[in-house]
Amino acid sequence: MAVLLALSCTQESVTDGTTEDLTATAVRAGKKVDRPIKNSIVSIDKLDGSPTTFTGNMSHLGKITGTVGTGIFDLNFVTGIGLFTSAPDEDIIYAANGDELHTQSVLTFIFSEDFLSATYMGYFDFTEGSTGRFDGATGRMYINNGVYMSSEDENGNPIDVYTHNAAGRIIY
Repeated sequence: MAVLLALSCTQESVTDGTTEDLTATAVRAGKKVDRPIKNSIVSIDKLDGSPTTFTGNMSHLGKITGTVGTGIFDLNFVTGIGLFTSAPDEDIIYAANGDELHTQSVLTFIFSEDFLSATYMGYFDFTEGSTGRFDGATGRMYINNGVYMSSEDENGNPIDVYTHNAAGRIIY
């Protein structure tokens, strides 16, 4: 029995297995992975100066909430085409666990004749400032089917409602 115990505990067998496993784990832990990502959101702008908010679902995050930061909206009233560019790192997507994914949006709107509705398309990039597992995330999502509608809330106050689906790639 002592011989069997001595043979099973040699320095060589312990060192080789442990070193290979630790090295393999260390390499995997730091490697970022490119993944597909999708979302579906509804966004409400209360038109009262407060941030535009949204809710929805997003792969890798589950149920989400978020805010759209300040930006520049350049509207050509002759053509009915508008371009919105949000400020860098001010659009924030919040996961249920508190992780944040920061983005910057560039959207083109094509308005109806009365300017009360529009379709929009564009993209948003993942930017600096993301937290948790998304710290250092990069990538882009594309919106091809956005719909904007001027509407009213339950109290008759004007609001803007935006809905879209987006898909793209994220690296984290």
